[in-house]
Amino acid sequence: MPYLRVDLKTEEKETRPRVSRCPSFSYAEIGTDVSRFRNASAANLGRQIDSKQKALSRAQEDVQSDSTEQQNEIVLKILQKLLPIIEKYAKGE
Repeated sequence: MPYLRVDLKTEEKETRPRVSRCPSFSYAEIGTDVSRFRNASAANLGRQIDSKQKALSRAQEDVQSDSTEQQNEIVLKILQKLLPIIEKYAKGE
């Protein structure tokens, strides 16, 4: 097994420079990055919710407007058909 120790030592010597070039992170740095990400995510979701609420409100207003317009058209058609009958009745014929 002595040959195994030699191989491990040479591997350690080869990898040490690569490890030292890697940036080191502390848990505090990672925590602040995660909280920034959460805040940005929450803000983005808030904007999406606001946008969808506005779109829904506009759609409701459009439906209400269309409904009122259709009701007025129906009432107008009915009155146009009833008007001759009402006039005939008013004249006593």
